[in-house]
Order: sequence, then C-alpha cells, then structure tokens
Amino acid sequence: GNATGSQVDALLRSMLTGDHRSSERARITLRRLGSDAVPILVEKLNAATSSVRWAVVRVLGDFGFDAKPATSRLVLLLRDSLAQIRAETARALGQIGHSDPDVVALLVQRLADNESSVRTAAATALGRFGSDAKSAIQPLIKAAEDPNPHVRVAAAAAVWSIDNSEKRLIPKLIEALQDRDKEVAGQARNALCRMGQASLPHLLRGLKHNDISVRTECARAIGEMASAYACMEGAIPALIESLRHDATSAHAMALGQFGPEAVEAV
Repeated sequence: GNATGSQVDALLRSMLTGDHRSSERARITLRRLGSDAVPILVEKLNAATSSVRWAVVRVLGDFGFDAKPATSRLVLLLRDSLAQIRAETARALGQIGHSDPDVVALLVQRLADNESSVRTAAATALGRFGSDAKSAIQPLIKAAEDPNPHVRVAAAAAVWSIDNSEKRLIPKLIEALQDRDKEVAGQARNALCRMGQASLPHLLRGLKHNDISVRTECARAIGEMASAYACMEGAIPALIESLRHDATSAHAMALGQFGPEAVEAV
C-alpha cells in the first residue's frame, strides 16, 4: 500500500539495528511496501551515514525492475568511497536489470576497481544483463585473468551469459574447480551447470583431469545437470568409466541422477 517516509525510516532502522532475523524481516517488509517506496528510498541515498546508504541500496536491489527509476541515482554510488557500498550498488544494478548503455559502461569501469568484491559484483551484474551488455565482453575476457579467483569465475560466467556462442572461457571455469576455496569451486560448478550443453564436453573431459577435486566437481555438475537437460550424450559411459578409478560418492550420486538408464548401463 502507500508507503510513508516514517514507515521506511523505521524499517531501515530495524534493518540496521536488529539481529539477523529481525533485520531480514524488515528488509522483506520494505519490499512489500511496493513501488511507492522507491522514490522515498531514493531520497535516502543521500544519507550521511554509510550504513543507511548500504541498506537502501540493498533494498532497492530487492525491488528488481520496479526500482528502475532509482538507476540514475544508484550509478553515482558506484564511486562511493566505501567498497562495500560500491559492491552492493553493482549487485543492485544487476538485480534491477535496467541495462542502459551508460550503466553498462559504468559497471565496466568497476572491473578495474581496487577491491576484488567490487570487481566480482560488477562482473556478475554485467552477466545478468545478457546480450544488452555485448560491449562488456572484451573487458570481461580481460577480467577473467584477474589475480582474484572470485573475479575470474564471475567474469568467465558473465561472458557466456552475454553471448552463448562464446565458449573460450569454459576451460577457465573447469580450472577453477580445483580452487582450495570451496566457494570459488562451487560458483564455477554452478556456472558450468547453467551452461548446459555448452559445458558438457568440457565436463566429460574433466572426468579425466589429473586433479581429483576437478574430477569430483565435474561428476557432481554432470549429476546436477541430468534432470535439467534431456540430451546428455556420453555422460553415462563416461561416469561409469571414471567410477573405476574414482569411487567417490559424487560419482555414484551423479550416476544415480540418471535413474533406470544408468542402472541398465551398469
């Protein structure tokens, strides 16, 4: 219904002062106020305290495309002095998805930010814009060589999201499966799963990789893809063969995802 300034203020306060649960509740309630709350929230982007600016940006991201009117104010915060706000702003712009060429260009600039969290968020946001972010492909290919693994994975995944025919960075994602940081490996696996048929030949080859963690993550990804994609040619024999030398639960579970088809093959 009609959102008021005092309502928004009170909810932002509980978002910032409450424990995790009440903070999340306040955030959800703000979102439920509907698009009436957007202009009120935009006013608050001028707040002197960084914590308020951060909370407002976060909520505007939750509004998705309904927060499109906030875009021109949000992009200014891509230059905020606090990295946390720059990263949250990039994330919000990706969620809002108003992929105006100026927004794309400003996010591309953030791929060179001195903070890796901002570079990662900018790459992820550009990926969410899909083909509207074609101008970002070259800078993202460069970002896939970033010293930080989170940035490399986000950039490689974004390139494919923008142009599905662009497959040259898939090996980068396979490489990231051996990262000691489980979060990086998980993000790479999720990206490969989203690619479906495009990544399957690479995943099948990955079952023969010299690193056990890569072989296991590839098996896990193939298993996760089994129910989503009908045509997984070559997956069952490849998994059966790899089970001979890698009797891990990931390999067995991946085969299990193929159901009766796999049982017959075994």
